[in-house]
Amino acid sequence: MSSAEASLFASFLKEGGPRGRDAAVQKGVGILAIEKNIPVIPVYIDGSSKALPRGAAFIKPAKIRVIFGRPFGVNDIDVKRQQPSVDEYQLFADQLRERVLALSK
Repeated sequence: MSSAEASLFASFLKEGGPRGRDAAVQKGVGILAIEKNIPVIPVYIDGSSKALPRGAAFIKPAKIRVIFGRPFGVNDIDVKRQQPSVDEYQLFADQLRERVLALSK
């Protein structure tokens, strides 16, 4: 994927999923965002567990909200000033997770 092909990259967390709010964002999103200078849009999905509860065979009518945050990229966080032992890709992913969870409040 080149930065010309994908100018924006979205990251999703949904409530009530297999790991729900405890889900970690994998550092692969940090690799793409940093190496290709691709901005990331934090996205939070609320209500999907009511529409398709765990173990259900069919979708039920439910209100689902999709909340989009402001795009951010490598220039919006200071990965270069972190200690050398910190993985900058995981740092980016962790900050993305914090931004997605902030959307849920």
